[in-house]
Amino acid sequence: MNNQIQARKQERSEVRLFGHLKYMNASLYCRVVDLSRDGIGLRLLEEHRPLLKDMPVTFYGPELGHQTGVISWYRPANATVGLRLKHTSSSFAQVAAYFRFFHDDMKPVPVLKG
Repeated sequence: MNNQIQARKQERSEVRLFGHLKYMNASLYCRVVDLSRDGIGLRLLEEHRPLLKDMPVTFYGPELGHQTGVISWYRPANATVGLRLKHTSSSFAQVAAYFRFFHDDMKPVPVLKG
């Protein structure tokens, strides 16, 4: 049995975006914490039902538009979830446009000492 951890295929960028995760009959407000060409990391900001691996979902946010995909992983202890995006020419273009026009690398906030 191989116990090695598999590295992510795509580099993720930390972001601060908000949107809604839709699955089954639920819509949850959430914050996007990281983003790559192939996936989205979210922190759920509302109470929710458990999420299952490979469950189909849709994410909508003003900067990213509608993105469809499946649950890649779910950590209930800290209400975080990873989405694996289903690529279409439209969804790929929306993610690429976000990085081209809107994304600024997040820098640490300087602490002023008085």
